[in-house]
Amino acid sequence: MTALGAHNVERFLAATGDGLSSMWRLELLHPMSVHFPIVLTLVGALFWFLGTAGGRWSRLQAFQPTSVVLLVLAALSAWWAVKTGLWADEIVGRELFDPRPLKDHENGAFTLAWLLTGGVALDLARRASRAPSWVRRWGGWVVPVVLLAACGLVGYVAHLGAGLVFQQGAGVVLPGSIN
Repeated sequence: MTALGAHNVERFLAATGDGLSSMWRLELLHPMSVHFPIVLTLVGALFWFLGTAGGRWSRLQAFQPTSVVLLVLAALSAWWAVKTGLWADEIVGRELFDPRPLKDHENGAFTLAWLLTGGVALDLARRASRAPSWVRRWGGWVVPVVLLAACGLVGYVAHLGAGLVFQQGAGVVLPGSIN
């Protein structure tokens, strides 16, 4: 190891105590939780479209109940990701060079959570046996549009979040920054 490399290792060890930054930091709940709404939204929407195609192919109808469960979980996990994001913002938001991507990320996350919640509620209302015919008819058109919008929005919000981490170091402990 070169002298420069040894110096950096010594600085890192001194900065983090025992050489490892704690993984039990509150702001790390957010990156652990954001992957659930991403996957659940994309897979739930895929299963919803496959289950809807079950009208033509009866074997695909098995995807319908699974899509409902996945999309309900996606909406709930989106709200949990928003909550953990607010906690993380209190800790790392003050250290960013440019706060505009953070605001766009937060606004997109709130929009996604509301969009998923509304889409899931409409889909559940549409599936109810006592639903009025207009709810079934309009729900059949609105829910797929909402799901496609949610899939696009989840990609955009995730892209902004990754940019915050990789371009601005949000939530990253840099050697020498710990007192």
